[in-house]
Amino acid sequence: MKTLLLSACLAGVALAGCGGASGGKQSTANPASPPASAPSVQAPPLWNPAAKLPPTADIPMLEPVTRVTVHRAIEGEHQFLSGPAIVAHKNRLFACWTNSKRDEEPDAQCLRGRWSKDGGLTWGPVQTVAGDATPARSYGHGTLMSHQGRLWVFAARFTPDKPMAVNMEAFVYDERGDRWLPRGPVATEFWPCQAPQPRPGGGWILGGDHGIYPGEGPAVAIIDDKDVTKWRVVDIPFKYAAKKDDKPPYAVETTLWAAPQEVTAIMRNSYGNAALTSISRDGGDTWSPVVESNFPMAQSKPYSGLLSTGQRYLVCNSASREFLVLAVSRPGAKSLEKAWMLRQGRAPARWPTRSKSPQWSYPWAIEHEGKLYVTYSVAKEDCELTIVPLSALKTD
Repeated sequence: MKTLLLSACLAGVALAGCGGASGGKQSTANPASPPASAPSVQAPPLWNPAAKLPPTADIPMLEPVTRVTVHRAIEGEHQFLSGPAIVAHKNRLFACWTNSKRDEEPDAQCLRGRWSKDGGLTWGPVQTVAGDATPARSYGHGTLMSHQGRLWVFAARFTPDKPMAVNMEAFVYDERGDRWLPRGPVATEFWPCQAPQPRPGGGWILGGDHGIYPGEGPAVAIIDDKDVTKWRVVDIPFKYAAKKDDKPPYAVETTLWAAPQEVTAIMRNSYGNAALTSISRDGGDTWSPVVESNFPMAQSKPYSGLLSTGQRYLVCNSASREFLVLAVSRPGAKSLEKAWMLRQGRAPARWPTRSKSPQWSYPWAIEHEGKLYVTYSVAKEDCELTIVPLSALKTD
C-alpha cells in the first residue's frame, strides 16, 4: 500500500497510541492525555489479495433483491436530494435525506423523511425533520440512531455565523406529536457520514468529516457513555503530500468497521481511484497513518458495517457513480473477497444542474430482520432502496 498521509510524523512527533496507532487531534475542550509511544502499524488490505476482483463491467448483478422508490422529486418543489439514511425503530423504518429547491446549496437545505410500516415496501407522507432551507436554518444530510427507545437524528448544520462551518446538531422524535424536537449542537465542526456503531470498550463511535464544508479531513465522533448529546471529535491524521496543482482535501467522507479489537476507517479518496484506510486499536482515540488501499473506489461517499453473519460489508461506487457495488468478507475475516453490482447504468437527472450527473450514489445501509436495506440517491434527485436477503451474500 502507498502511504499518502503521515501527519503524525511531522515536526518529529513520534507515532503513538494504544496498539501502535498515530495520535489523532481531538476537537474537545478537555483533550485526552498524550498517548504512550508505540510502533507504527498499518491497516490490513481491504480486498483479499488471494481473491480475484473482476473488472467493474464484469461484476455480477446481485439477485434476488427488491427495489423500491422511497421518494421521487416533484418538479418545482425540492428537486435536489442527497445523503439518504435509514433506520429501524419500533417496528417501523424511517428514511431521511437532505433537500434543496434546485441544486446543492449549503445555505438553502432542509432535512426531510418518510416512514414505512411494511418493511420498506411502501412509504408514508414526507415529514420535515430539520431546517427550512434558509441561510439561518440550513441542514445537510446526517445520521440516525434508535437508542433506548428514542429515535435521534444527528444532522449537519451549516452555521450562519461562520461561513461554510458545519456542526452536528441533534433532533429527537416526539412519538405523541409526530414531530421532531431540536436538542441543539452535540459536536463542533463535524459532519456525520454513518450510523453510530458500538465502540470497543463501551460507548459509540461514528465516521464523518471534519466540518468545514466541503471538508478538511477524516474524523470520528465518540461518546464514552450513554449520553448521546455529548460527542467528542477526533481527527484521523491526514496530511496529503500535495503536488503543485493538487486541490486541498475535499469531502474525505469516512465510514467504519467497528470490530471488537480494531476499528477500521474507510475513506473517500479525492486524489485517486482507490479507497483510503486507517485503523485504530484503542476505540478511535488514535489512528495509524492513512494509506491508499487495494480496493478500487470512485470519488464518492462509501458506507460500511458488520453483519450478524460475522461478515464485513462495504457499499460504494466503483469506476464511476454509475456503478453501485456491494462487497463482503467471509465470516470473521478482515478483508473483502466477493462483490456484486447493486445498480448500474445511467440514471440521468430530470432537471440537470452543476452538481447533478447520472449516478447511484451516497449509499447507506442497515441490517433488519434478516435483510440488508441499502438506500441511495438517484441522480441527486430521488431516493431509492434495495433490499437484500442476507442469504444472498454467501461467499462460498
